Parts: sequence; structure tokens; C-alpha cells
Amino acid sequence: MRQGPWWPWMKMGQSGVDGVLMGRMHSYKITGTHDDIPRVVLDRVVKDRPDLLTDPTDGPDAGVVDTFGKYARDVPPEVAGYKKP
Repeated sequence: MRQGPWWPWMKMGQSGVDGVLMGRMHSYKITGTHDDIPRVVLDRVVKDRPDLLTDPTDGPDAGVVDTFGKYARDVPPEVAGYKKP
């Protein structure tokens, strides 16, 4: 479970809405082979996105920036007083 401030692209910082962003996530660590992937998930991936079963050709070492990081870098913040990292 996660609770935090509005993300910049939500344009909620100065909207007058008093609230927070809440999120929940579940992850599953695959530590070996495709046999470690739950069967129902593997069947769906094989059917709809077999490309996900190949090794990636990009990643953080290749200059990939996550969505929030790119947005925060490229779009001026809405909240006065916020300083970009």
C-alpha cells in the first residue's frame, strides 16, 4: 500500500481538492525459468505478448527513464516552491 502527494500531471496541487494519492501493488518475483511463471499467466503471455518472454534489449543502463521521471524532468511543476531534482 502506498500513500503520497498528487503526481504533477494530475494538476491537483492547486485545485483546492484536499486529498492524497493512494495505490496498491502486488508483485511476483520470477527467479529462474519460464516454469516459475504461474501457468495461467504464462498461457496468456504466450497467446497475447510472446515478445515479453525474450530478453529485453533496453533498460536503465541504456538510458531508459521511467514515466514519472521523464514527466518530472520535462514538465514544470504546478506547485509553487517545488524544486526539480
